[in-house]
Parts: sequence; structure tokens; C-alpha cells
Amino acid sequence: MKYCRIILVFLFAVFCSTLLHFCANPVSPAGGPKDVAPPVLTGSDPVPGSVNFSAKTLRLDFDEFIELKNIQEEVILSPPTGELPEIKLRGKSVIVEFNDDLLENTTYNIFFGDAITDITEGNPLTSFHFSFSTGPYIDSLMVEGTVHDAFTGEPVKGAFVMLYPPHNDTVPQDSLPLKVRPYYLSKSDDKGYFRINNVKNGPLKLFALKDVNANLIYDLPNESIAFADSLITPVYEGPTVDTVLSASVKDTSILSVQQPDTLLQPAEKHGIGLFMFAEYDSVQQLLSTTLIKPGHLVFTFRYPAKAPEAVIMTGGIQEADVLTGLNEGRDSLTLWLRDIESDTLYCLLLDQGEALDTIITSLKPKGGRRMDKDNVIIPKLQITSNTKGKTLPPFLPVTLGFNYPVEQVTTDRIILVSETDTLSPEIFFDGDIKRNAKIQRKWTEKAVYTLIIMDSSFSSFAGITNDSTTFRFSVKAAEDYGSFTLHLKAGMNDYSYILHLIEGKDKVIREVTLTGGGEAFFNHLNPGQYKLRCIEDRNRNNRWDTGSYLDRLQPERVFFYPMNITILPNWDLVEEWEIPSP
Repeated sequence: MKYCRIILVFLFAVFCSTLLHFCANPVSPAGGPKDVAPPVLTGSDPVPGSVNFSAKTLRLDFDEFIELKNIQEEVILSPPTGELPEIKLRGKSVIVEFNDDLLENTTYNIFFGDAITDITEGNPLTSFHFSFSTGPYIDSLMVEGTVHDAFTGEPVKGAFVMLYPPHNDTVPQDSLPLKVRPYYLSKSDDKGYFRINNVKNGPLKLFALKDVNANLIYDLPNESIAFADSLITPVYEGPTVDTVLSASVKDTSILSVQQPDTLLQPAEKHGIGLFMFAEYDSVQQLLSTTLIKPGHLVFTFRYPAKAPEAVIMTGGIQEADVLTGLNEGRDSLTLWLRDIESDTLYCLLLDQGEALDTIITSLKPKGGRRMDKDNVIIPKLQITSNTKGKTLPPFLPVTLGFNYPVEQVTTDRIILVSETDTLSPEIFFDGDIKRNAKIQRKWTEKAVYTLIIMDSSFSSFAGITNDSTTFRFSVKAAEDYGSFTLHLKAGMNDYSYILHLIEGKDKVIREVTLTGGGEAFFNHLNPGQYKLRCIEDRNRNNRWDTGSYLDRLQPERVFFYPMNITILPNWDLVEEWEIPSP
């Protein structure tokens, strides 16, 4: 009995010890929602918006452990000092130490960009900034607006928006974004919206920049820019939303400077619209020389060529052995060669008689080798059609596409069979390089046709022929399609207006050009939703042109019809659209 009591006491002690262990060491539940919240400012020394600041150090306290990323690229002090402050971590705090003396009676704004993130999930405190003044008051004006792509109209996210005072002792005004870092800085959000707070009174120059090399200077040809035509003036709107007392701060003298979602909307009263573009480099260049397949080369230009020409300098290649053709966009010159013995092509590439480049290129595919003619696998002339597996609109021809230029056609080996007739169709080729052909006739609506192309009906420039192939298709009814008429009103009669009817994301299916407005008619449209774009072609060169900062030239304006164009079968839609004057 004595031993039983001892054992019971021992077991009870073990039980209590285990219970205390679990009580003292709670285990976090598995799973749970992912942390997506950025760090929150809970305190600072001095407080945001302080005046008469004279210290060399300031401290920002947050509600969780944080880390700093890309300080050199993200953080900027405005107005700038000779050297960026030293920024380091201490627990849950960011310490900023100023190495240079600050100017008297000046409002400073430290823009942290996305440099401050939480240490667990890397959630950034987006567009975070902190303001203070070395004088008796803090500048309280602001500039806000939006940045959009000048051609697509889409908002531009992550563009640096920069303000400069118009006076500069050493750099001309037009060279400011080319040589000088900005005085004030912000970033556009995913809606293209930006806001710069704590700006001093006075006229300012405004720019937006997609900064590829992160030096806050417009210095690369592939960087995009937007600029305001004239000096802008900051405005005062009273206490802003980002100075509302933070509920997470115990000391009510500490204010939150994190921008809430309610600010991320384009301004209605004072918003400035900036339209971003990449400038053209006007120097024409050959970008690439590509061997598509033996005997087929493509030269690609930076810009549309005016009168390109390839002068062959390889011995043994005669003029009759070469075909050249320019694509519709005029930025690619295609070269076709007959079966020749040379492994290398030498040619001089010209545009309007001026030499662009000297070409030395292989005529053999990479990894290939010249084979004895008896062992060569002879390729076939391949044929594609707009009828394969499809129905054909009654107003369109049958089109045939070839992978090599066609030199000869044997028409009696091509037969078109309908429900009532058997015909020998006429073949019409487009252009000098015969790679596209048409069969045009009046089709019977709702009828079924069969196009039979026997072997060797077509012989190519390279001497190869086609295999037998058949295309079966039906013809739709005209009532299955709709039409759209647009009455365009435009105030500038000396401008051209290029209208694009767009299907899907950005597929231009029709283009109409009007001078000073007028009527555009789009017929035979498939039912569905379309968008409409209008390019204000100021110089009437039949294309959209970007701007030029040094020439103070804005990009040509682009407008989008405010609603989708809904096309119904057997229905004629009529709309009006007025383009605002510049």
C-alpha cells in the first residue's frame, strides 16, 4: 500500500510537470492567412511634419521587424544634398543620419519608394515618404495627376514623377532631366496616379520617367519620358488624407504617412495628365540578317525603309537568280535565291542609294553541311488557304499562301467543284514575289465548294513543286454580318485622323483615314465586341509619331472611343464621335 501511494504521487507529479510544460509553451496553429500587410509607422523622432529641425539624425519606428532593399535606387532626399544620408536598421527602427549640413528654412522630403519591407513576407511600404522642415513652417502645397502610355492609353505603373525649380545656376532648363536629379520625387501607382506633397510655392517643371538604369536622369535611348508643356503651379487642398491620425499609434502626435487606397484615384480638380513615350532614334539601321531556310534571307530594319536595295557581290549569282520583296510595314527586305553553289553571300544593302551596311552571311543553316545532290532531301512547295476547316464570307476571295515564290502555274490541274458546277478557276497573284494568290468569283451563299489542287500544279522559283491537296469550305450568308458607320467630328481640318477598328486586345482589323473628320464605313463585320482608336496625324504621314523632349514636341494624340462597339448580325450601327481640339 505504501508503495502504491509513492507510485501515484510520482505519476501525479509527472502529469503536472507535463501540463505546466504545455501551458508555458503554446504552439502556434498551423496554416492561417498569409501576411500581406506592409509595415506601419508607430512612432518617429521627430514627428512627421516637424518644424525647426536641427538634429543630424532622425528615427522611424515600425510595428514589426523590417529590412531595407535597393536603397541607392529607391531612396531620394529632396531637395538633394551632396551625399545621400546614411540609412540603417536598428531593431524595428530605421535610422537616417545626415552627412551634409541641411539648408536653413527648407522643407525636406525623404522619399523611400519601396525600400522598406517587412522581414517575413517582403511586403513593401509603397511610396513611403517623410517630411520635416528646418524652418518655422513646412511647405504644404502638392502636385498630383496621372501618367498614361501615349499610344495605348494604359496607365503607367512605377514611373518616377519629378519636379524641378525652373532656375538652375549651371544647367540650362531644357537639360534638367538629362543632367540633374530631381528636386521633388514620387512614383505612379498601378492606376498611373501620382501625388507629391510638401511642395513649396512657385512654378515648377514636371516630368515622368521610366528610369531603366535607376539614376533618375533621362540618359538612355530606351528610356520613356513624359513632360508638361509649361511650368506648373502646386496647389493647396488643406489637410490631406495621408495626414489622418493613425489608429495604430498610441502617441496621437505621431501621424501616419502611408497613403491609403482612397488616394489612389486620378485627381479631378488639379490632376495633370502626362503622356509617356519613347523617342525615335532617327538614324536608320540594319537590326538583323536572318537565314529563314536555304535560299531565303530576311533583312530587318529599325524603321520603315523608303527604297531598300540589296546589291549582290557574290560571284556566280546572276540577277535572274535573285528575287527581293519588301513587307507591308516596309521594315523587312526579303531575299530569295535559286539553288546556288556558294556557301556565303556578300552584298551591299542600300536605302535610297545610300549604303546602310555590308553583309557577309552564311547560306547554310547552322549545324548543317553541304550534301551531295543525290542525298539531298528535296523540300515541297507548301500551300495554305483561308478556307481550310473554315467557312468563307461571301464577299472575300479564296486566298492561297506559298512557302516559296511561285514561278509557273498549270491551271488545268486546279479544279473548283460546287454543288452544281465544275470550274477551272483563274489564279491572280499579289506583288512581284508570287507567294500569295487569290481566286475571286461571285460565291453562292450557303453553298459548299471543294478546291482540288493536283500535284505539280505550282512550280516555285527554287524549282520545287506541290503535293496534291484539297480545300473544302462553305460560304456564309451576307445577313450573318453587320456594319458600322462612324461620323467623326474634328476641329483641325489640316490634320489626318487614322481610325483603327480593334478586335481583342490590340488586333487592328480595319483602318480608315479621314481628313478633318468625315464619315468612316466598316462593312462585313463579324458579330462581336470591338474597340475604336483614333490617331491625330498632325504631319499627315499616315502613322503615329512619338514626341521629342529637346524639340518640345508632344507625341501625336491618341483617343479611344468611350464605349465598346457592339456589332450584331444583319444590323447597321451608326455612331458619332467628336474629337476635342488641341
